[in-house]
Amino acid sequence: MRILFLTVYFPPESGPPQARNYEMARLFMEWGHDVTVLTAFPNHPTGVIPKAYRGKLFARETMDGMRVLRTTLYPAPNRGFWRWAAKHLSFSLTSLLASPLAGRYDIIVVGSASLFLGLTAHAISLCKRVPWVFTVADLWPATAVAQGRLSDPRLIRLAEGLASAVYNRAGAVVAVSQAMCEEVMRNGVPQDRVFHIPNGTDTNLFHPDADGGRFRRELGLEDRFVAMYAGSMGPAHGLEAIIEAAKLLRHHPDVRFVMVGDGSVKQGLVEMAAREGTDNIAWVGRQSQARMPEVINAAGVVIVPQRKSEFFAGVVPFKTAEAMACARPIVMASPPGEATVMLESVGAGLVIEPESPRALAEAILRVKDEPEAAAEMGRRGRAYAVENLDRAVLAKRFEQVLAGLVGANKGRRGPTAEKHASRVAS
Repeated sequence: MRILFLTVYFPPESGPPQARNYEMARLFMEWGHDVTVLTAFPNHPTGVIPKAYRGKLFARETMDGMRVLRTTLYPAPNRGFWRWAAKHLSFSLTSLLASPLAGRYDIIVVGSASLFLGLTAHAISLCKRVPWVFTVADLWPATAVAQGRLSDPRLIRLAEGLASAVYNRAGAVVAVSQAMCEEVMRNGVPQDRVFHIPNGTDTNLFHPDADGGRFRRELGLEDRFVAMYAGSMGPAHGLEAIIEAAKLLRHHPDVRFVMVGDGSVKQGLVEMAAREGTDNIAWVGRQSQARMPEVINAAGVVIVPQRKSEFFAGVVPFKTAEAMACARPIVMASPPGEATVMLESVGAGLVIEPESPRALAEAILRVKDEPEAAAEMGRRGRAYAVENLDRAVLAKRFEQVLAGLVGANKGRRGPTAEKHASRVAS
């Protein structure tokens, strides 16, 4: 197959969507497919475009054998709903303009991130007469509403209408949680066009053998028990509870908290920690994807928090798969739902009430004081990740979805239409 990936997020940026899009595209290429990526100039999360791209509209690159076509956009830091919307709308427009430069392809895969990109894919598909797939890693506008970033009822209704239009026009919708699949079907999409393919990870890269000792030495934490949060620092996670838990454990000198990453609420968290006098927290910036296995393996326990909202009951955080693959025990502070059921059924960690500093502090101490039980949690998590969350296994399922759509589209067009399309494209 000739596959066009359409996504605003792609390396050299780091983060869960960047890793997911890159690894999926790389695997498809390794399996013999022709892959082109249509993406934006790097700018996340700072909103700053590197000098090498400034003053350009488009740029062609090759990354690990795959063709990458980049376009300009309105760059915005990862803060504020309206600037976020302007960024994604601008990329939807510039990627539409750049699409004729992407060559020939049989199918379009939209790497989610915004509903606007679904409209772009639909417009391209009408011109090229190819199917397209929309991936759902976040439900819009529900995510923005749950985070308090969108509250105007008229805009919410408008966004809900846009979501329904995008879902129903896609040839297939692939969602990362079962709850998201159900929401898509509530928008009228038939069940046979909705597929559940969860967030996974590269279990060869994220492995318990990755040496976390160097990262611990860099922070001077060789002899400490490390409670770690590693990921984006945004409003969805209720990270204030970690600061309060650190305050409660100030008198446990063998426990240290490590906060790894960046995001819109990080500065506020740093200031909060300073006000509270919590000097048992180490703040570390965003790390490269290649180094993240070492970072995670430096942890005695990985904290996976979410806000106390029914909305997050249907969300399975991306960082869960990485921690499980590294055989790290998890403390998940989340409303009862898909993620908590998975963690408890596997036995890979502890589930506690979200946004409860005391419950978090007590769970951290329990993991620290029961090393054999913690090691068993890690082993169970690793085994589950290898069998169910490995990116290659999940990519094979995705490949089957794409192959079915491409085959059906060729069948509708017939051999005569295919030959004509080939002559026109060449």
